[in-house]
Amino acid sequence: MHSSRKRFGLVKGKNICLIVDSSNANLQVGRRNDFIRGLQSLLNEQLSVKHSIMLIGAGSTLNIFYDGLKEITHYTLEESKEWIKSLEGNGGNNLLAALQIALGFQDIDNICCIMGSSPDQSHEILCGFVQEKLIGRQLPIQTISYECTNHLTNLALRNIAEVSGGRFHIYNSADIRQIHSGSDMVALLSEIEAAKDVERKINEMRQGMVGEALASAMVEISEEVRKLPSSRFLPRPPNHTGPLKINEASFEAKSTAEWFKEHGLRANGLNLYQVLAPNAFSYKEGFIPVIDKRVKSVNNERAMVQFKWHDASIKNVHVDAAMLFEYQRRLCDIVSVYEQRIEWLSLGSRRLWGNVMGQRVCLLIDTCEQNMKYIIHIQHSIRLLLEHQFSNKNYFNIIAFGDKANAWKPQPVVVTPQSLQLAWSWTLGLECSGGRNFLEAFKMAASDCYDEVYLFSSGLPDHIPDVCVSFVREVCAGTDTKLHTILYSIDDSYEDNGRYGNQATMREQFKQLAQAGNGRFHWFKDTGVVESDDVEIILNEIRKAATFCKKQPV
Repeated sequence: MHSSRKRFGLVKGKNICLIVDSSNANLQVGRRNDFIRGLQSLLNEQLSVKHSIMLIGAGSTLNIFYDGLKEITHYTLEESKEWIKSLEGNGGNNLLAALQIALGFQDIDNICCIMGSSPDQSHEILCGFVQEKLIGRQLPIQTISYECTNHLTNLALRNIAEVSGGRFHIYNSADIRQIHSGSDMVALLSEIEAAKDVERKINEMRQGMVGEALASAMVEISEEVRKLPSSRFLPRPPNHTGPLKINEASFEAKSTAEWFKEHGLRANGLNLYQVLAPNAFSYKEGFIPVIDKRVKSVNNERAMVQFKWHDASIKNVHVDAAMLFEYQRRLCDIVSVYEQRIEWLSLGSRRLWGNVMGQRVCLLIDTCEQNMKYIIHIQHSIRLLLEHQFSNKNYFNIIAFGDKANAWKPQPVVVTPQSLQLAWSWTLGLECSGGRNFLEAFKMAASDCYDEVYLFSSGLPDHIPDVCVSFVREVCAGTDTKLHTILYSIDDSYEDNGRYGNQATMREQFKQLAQAGNGRFHWFKDTGVVESDDVEIILNEIRKAATFCKKQPV
């Protein structure tokens, strides 16, 4: 199940009415962009091959695009895309009114409702209304729960689909397994269970026919299977063992701190005090001989505004409205650039590793026994990094560590497509065992004078925290070597003891290790980035821009 079918299921019918949740709750910041992209993929991949379409945005007031069915043409598709892009939060979610409009058209053969928040009406009212309207009429309503965690809303959407003879689909990126509770998946899994039951009965019949010979063969097979490493039975991403598909880097990676030297507020002259300084004047005091006394300057309130300066002094500022308007526009533009960088840092291998820097890079990979169930995920993370961020490096190496450190090569290796492929082949053979002997792995890396060392681990080292931090600080002091720490959370909870620790303890020590190594801290889960020093720097700059916006003298 891929692309739009994964998010929205399979949309049936030829004449479709699409009802989209356009409430404030569904189109709030953080949800809107993903929701819009999903709708556009649905339009391109499924709705574009239909005969006709009608679009309704279900907010407090309805946003109806095309008053009735409109034949699908290239022009219609472009208009529909623009309508989807323009969707904004519009109060509540009046699903009842939207259904009333849709059910009034006789030519519609499928109503597709995509909801991300709770409708304004109760599910009893909605189900009763649908039942009443569909008496003597066949019109399936396909309901889709999109990133909605309210189980009562999901139950209401399921009931509406069942009452109308339609289908229910659920998509939640935080728990992709919920997709199995949709109508299509339940029917498919039921068929699979039936097939397994038939296979089980056939096997029982065979056992009765061949007797002890089969039992003996099964024992031998089981013994052979038991000898294989457990990682052989884990689910794998597509083409997991295939050759790398290396992307040529078009620019040199920069940390956010370096990037801000060119794109920061101060670098672009957008610090509020920089903008106001040419028209800001301090109070003056001086002796006037003619009147034989000291006098202070007086502010003409019509011409000047009193404004508190960054050093807590008060300045008289001449306000140029045109200049402030232009300043606000430039602030909005630069914040948009910052948001694009945050999104860029959250994609592909950068979501897992952050932005990998330097020309001599070493990876320290945690292969302790605790990670045995996750070795495929670890290998896939390394694959993405080698494919996307290593083509413009000069030298590299990989060191895996459990109870002992195990380096791919004894010395740094020149980066070529062939050496990256050999490193990937070695990575596929990694096995998990023992503890986390971080210090041995870091000593091995430090002896070869790498620019950047990246620790990729799911928990605390076996050593005393203060010892690790002190050793890293001593090694990195006065050298160009930096240690960056990447914490990946494989479970929501950990044993609260000296070896594994809880998430708060791990976060704190990984941050301390990164600070001691003059590096950056990065933490991610399967749902996305939890914390990143690079992202935090950008967010601080956005907050500063918001503060400047509020402080502007009126």
